[in-house]
Amino acid sequence: VDGSVGVYHMGRRQWVHETVLSHCETIFTCSFKRSDKNVLATGSYDGTIKMWDVTRMAVTCTMTPNAGVVYSIAWPPNADDHRLACSTSQGKVLFFSTAPDKMGVPLGQVQAHKDLVYNLAWSSQPQLLASAGSDGCAVLFSPDGKIQHRVAHPGGVFDVDFSFYNGSELLATTCVDGVVRIFNVDDPGAVKKLHELRGHKIKSFGVKFSPTVPSMLASSSDDKTVCVWRLDGDAQRPVVLKGHVEKTRALAWHCEVPYMLLSGSWDGCIRVWDVRGEGTCLRVAMDHHADVYGLSSHPERPFFFVSSSRDTTLRFWSVEMVTADLSFAALLSNDLQADQLIADPVDLLCDPGSSAKLCGAVSKRLSRELPACATPLERFKLMASFLIYPEGAAEFANIVGSYYAKVPLLSHDRILHSKNVIQVMVAEAQRLEATRGTSFAGIGRMSKDEALRKAAMIYARLGYMRQYCDLMVEVGEWEKALMAAPAVSVQYWQDIAGKHAMRLAKADDASCAPLLLAAGKHAAAADVLCETGDLDAAMLIAQVAHEKGYKRIAAALAAKPDPHAAAPSAPPSAPSTPATTEGEGGEEGGEGREECVCVCVCVLIW
Repeated sequence: VDGSVGVYHMGRRQWVHETVLSHCETIFTCSFKRSDKNVLATGSYDGTIKMWDVTRMAVTCTMTPNAGVVYSIAWPPNADDHRLACSTSQGKVLFFSTAPDKMGVPLGQVQAHKDLVYNLAWSSQPQLLASAGSDGCAVLFSPDGKIQHRVAHPGGVFDVDFSFYNGSELLATTCVDGVVRIFNVDDPGAVKKLHELRGHKIKSFGVKFSPTVPSMLASSSDDKTVCVWRLDGDAQRPVVLKGHVEKTRALAWHCEVPYMLLSGSWDGCIRVWDVRGEGTCLRVAMDHHADVYGLSSHPERPFFFVSSSRDTTLRFWSVEMVTADLSFAALLSNDLQADQLIADPVDLLCDPGSSAKLCGAVSKRLSRELPACATPLERFKLMASFLIYPEGAAEFANIVGSYYAKVPLLSHDRILHSKNVIQVMVAEAQRLEATRGTSFAGIGRMSKDEALRKAAMIYARLGYMRQYCDLMVEVGEWEKALMAAPAVSVQYWQDIAGKHAMRLAKADDASCAPLLLAAGKHAAAADVLCETGDLDAAMLIAQVAHEKGYKRIAAALAAKPDPHAAAPSAPPSAPSTPATTEGEGGEEGGEGREECVCVCVCVLIW
């Protein structure tokens, strides 16, 4: 029901793998938290909101508004504001806390519309939001529930977005009549219409202002196009981007490269556009299997995007290859300004032939912070967190740090510098050994024995064969321990062989006799064979021990062979039984006679 898939091990009776618990219906919206580039929120037709840690690709919290379908999500403008707003199919806008100690706690709701609330936006003013509803209104309201203004439209309103331009707060809306409307909302109680942008043939759906050029916006439509509008120029002559073969929906501007726009469509494609001139499609991604409804990026990681779809998946994208030269140069730069990697966004838009530059607020801040970095590694880490996909950025920085470090840096990254491999793996084996004190590991986690086996394999690869053998004995894998024990010493192998054989002997298992003999436990081997009824074999062992045959063989094997001696062409013939004098062999010979007598008596009685 929850959409997850798992693999269950029937023999062990435990889950060995489970997929990330995600949405089980269309994901209409996805949006990064403004104050944390690693936190993503998603809303779905299944009526839930999920919070994600994108560094681990894991759900950290699930919220259930209980107000129908969740169509959109909006974050407040201030970094210290941990509220989250969502719009639903029951006309409500609900607020939740995303603070770590109050994650998912409801904070209130506003009945903004009579029916579906398709979209929601939070302005640069923390006390002003706008919503778009199927009731034909765009509603301005505050988080405390006060309705500031209802802006009537000819029909359903599908999207809203704010921009602060020329000292004024602007609101853009899309409508079923295809018109994109621009309003001045400096005074939410006295809204002024500024523009009616007519370029779409039928319903306009999404609208997004550019984060680098506040006078530029893009709109999507049922007419399969995307229109790009400039309020600082001829607002009625949009750049029309054509290429999608179905209705266009999701829109997202690049936060640093002002001419780059991403769009999603019912055709399942995501297109990357250069909106300069007549507009050019730079890339097409066709990984989604259904309508693409959501696209999002964070200003502090502008080359990393996420998309959401009717196929119930989130997909993560890097667009750095579209501007590979810029990304590589910025990553290695000591001074972004001196290396001419920062430009004015309007100048870049006016020159269609110019190469990509960084034009956002974050790159300007980084250009001021770079000179303060004490080492090349600090500069690299600062730029890597800005340019590189989050899952590998920290690991890559650790590899570089390991290269410069005088001592190994212990980390548990998937990719390690060669200087760190041995120390990290020893630490990992020791960590796994610490599971001795645990019992039930939980669904999807290693049991104690599994952890010890994994630790043993690490020790074996490191060459610590004694630790490997000890752990394999502990988990009951005696045969594997016996195979590796000679690498430690013959005496160590005999110790393990003797312990294993004694275990088998307690179960009257006659197969333990060879191990007992190899371990030097001749009397124990004869006793086991007696217990199992093999008296002939027991008597043979006792007689060989009495004649010190085992001792002579061991001595012969231990003797250093003469390299000039010719190899025997055949095994030596069985020696004749020597006469044994009383007292020969001391205590060992006496013990052999006692064993022989005992066995012979048993044979006669039997």
